[in-house]
Amino acid sequence: MKINKSLAYSLIALLALSIGCSKQKYDLPDQPVDSYNRVYMPEASNGPVIRTLKVTDSVQSLTYGANFGGQGYPESDIAVTFSIDSAKVDSFNRVNRTNYKILPKGSFSLESTSSTIPKGRLSTPPLNVS
Repeated sequence: MKINKSLAYSLIALLALSIGCSKQKYDLPDQPVDSYNRVYMPEASNGPVIRTLKVTDSVQSLTYGANFGGQGYPESDIAVTFSIDSAKVDSFNRVNRTNYKILPKGSFSLESTSSTIPKGRLSTPPLNVS
């Protein structure tokens, strides 16, 4: 018995669709959408950011800020605070088996230690560490 190729392909596609469209019902636990909303620093979300600074007399800057991630847009302003915590360097090094050192005090400064993700926006304005 000879089977037409286009008929065979049609039957395979129909079978794949019928398998993919099963009518199983899943009882998922309550998952409030707000539990997925997070404020994060995008530069730090995928691991350490490595930048090479040159020995020079001019000031060099790196950008930092915070973003909102989740469902929709913030319905009100979100206050964000930034700080330098040298103890975090030690814990980061232990977890990641690295040996990063914090720059000496006075050799860098944050443009601001606070900012706001405005209502209806997804990020703070960019800030600089110099």
